[in-house]
Order: sequence, then structure tokens, then C-alpha cells
Amino acid sequence: MFLSPDEADKKEAAVARRLDRIDRLLKALKKEQSVLAETLALYIRTYLAASLELHEDQRAAAFAQAKRRWNKFLEIIAERVGGGQTLFTDLPERVFLPEDFEANNIEGDSSKKENSPDA
Repeated sequence: MFLSPDEADKKEAAVARRLDRIDRLLKALKKEQSVLAETLALYIRTYLAASLELHEDQRAAAFAQAKRRWNKFLEIIAERVGGGQTLFTDLPERVFLPEDFEANNIEGDSSKKENSPDA
């Protein structure tokens, strides 16, 4: 019973399902990383194109205002992440399909994977 070939097949199938799940998770992470990198690059380009050099007498007021804005930004991020809302939930479906976030897709329905754009 313990050495039956059925047990080996079951273990092999379980390992294959787990590896498939890991593969899908890594593809989703790669996609998210790409979106984050492009978002950051766009922000930096815009910031560098639109920001002006400040005179020495204006810097203290600008730093105080920047500190207030930074703290507000952190509050907003904490609220969004704490509430389950993220950049990826705000993106249009052409960037991320709903099934990219469905737990049952990640768990192992290989027929959905074959129809996805990343497959």
C-alpha cells in the first residue's frame, strides 16, 4: 500500500500543481513590477520636466510644505492599502484582467491559463 505507484503519481501531480501555481504567481509579480517601474519612470520624467529651481529664501517654506504633503501622501497610502484598494485594482482591464486576481485561477485551473495573454 505505501509503495503503490498510485501514491507516487498523486505526489507528482500535487508537485506539478504547486509549480504551476508558483509560475502563475511569478508572472503576476513580473507584470506588477513592470507597471510599478513604468509608473515611477513617468512620475520622475514629469517631475523633472515641471519642477523649478527654488531660490534660497524660498527653500524653507517649500520643505515645510513638502513635509506636510509627504505625511498626507503616507496617510492616503495607508488608507488605500489597509482598505484593500491598490493601484492594480484601479487599472483598466486592458492592463490587468480580472482573472489575474482571482484566487481560483491562481489555485490551478490550467484551462484559464492557456487562454490568458501571458500563457
